Amino acid sequence: MKKHRIELVERIGDAVDRLITVDVTGRGLIEKLYSAGRNLVGRSLTLTAAEKLREALEPGDCVLFTTGFLLTPRAKLTENDGPLGCAALARALQVGLRAKPIFVLEEELLQMMANTARGAMLNIIPVEHLKGEYWMGKPELEIFASVVPFPIDDEKAKEQARKLMIEYSPKAVIAIERIGPNRKGVYHSGAGFSYTWIAKAGHLFDEAKRRGILTIGIGDFGNEIGFGNIRDKAIKIRPSYSECTCGCGGGVINDTTVDAPVYSVISNWGAYGISACLAALSNNMDVLHNAKIELKMLRVCVDSGAFDGALLRPSLSVDGIPGEMNASLVEMLRQIVINSLKEFIY
Repeated sequence: MKKHRIELVERIGDAVDRLITVDVTGRGLIEKLYSAGRNLVGRSLTLTAAEKLREALEPGDCVLFTTGFLLTPRAKLTENDGPLGCAALARALQVGLRAKPIFVLEEELLQMMANTARGAMLNIIPVEHLKGEYWMGKPELEIFASVVPFPIDDEKAKEQARKLMIEYSPKAVIAIERIGPNRKGVYHSGAGFSYTWIAKAGHLFDEAKRRGILTIGIGDFGNEIGFGNIRDKAIKIRPSYSECTCGCGGGVINDTTVDAPVYSVISNWGAYGISACLAALSNNMDVLHNAKIELKMLRVCVDSGAFDGALLRPSLSVDGIPGEMNASLVEMLRQIVINSLKEFIY
């Protein structure tokens, strides 16, 4: 029975990975990037990340999430790919493992992230109260998360990373659609432009790795944290990764390595895939959100200033994919887990 259960969960992970890497955006890139990651890890990327989270976390442990992509130095705008994934996976870790999520991003984006998390049915409380006792002594009633700012200045970011690790002792650090530094330490958009005005989240991962803390990076293009694991292979897949417009010589490809990389056609989908695997591992479908919550999160996120990164409009879509299709993806993930677990039960 134990062997059958292991085989079943592996099959779920494979099905989840296949679903979240269908090239609905038409870039012609994700299958190659995923294949490189799969060859490196040797099995399902989402299942590997889910298992590592279950191994690392105990009830009450903090998890740091970072996301966000400030469009310009002045605009308080970010794309909605990333915040939705953070909110959904934070909810999954809270419901399934009783973790305490902390969202770490630019100060201009804190309210957007807080609102999106509330759309995922997470209460937002001051971070100083997050590590207190469970509400009324009942952990099942505690659906809490917090938001904290992270600096744009490089040296301040290094110091803030150290402070966060000391103060909250996180057991995992997760990036979803978060631009990371290239090998020269420069942060770029996918088009090769240097983005000096964004929070230097790469230092969170440098500090986490020094302390042996689990790191997970979810991305869909190549400039996001987590692509350092397949940096050289990614450049062979897309030679333009080695180029940029700022002249730094490091290209756009991210150089940050993580313990568990996840590559999906839309970064949010990678987070949903991990949540699905967590639901399977725990035999608890409440861990994975549903279509209703997905559409609510999307509406709140857009109403709070986020936009579709492909359309550059406050559209109820993500990377050009309509909200209804994103909601359907969540329901398909749910059915993969539900139908597979029926086989195990019967």
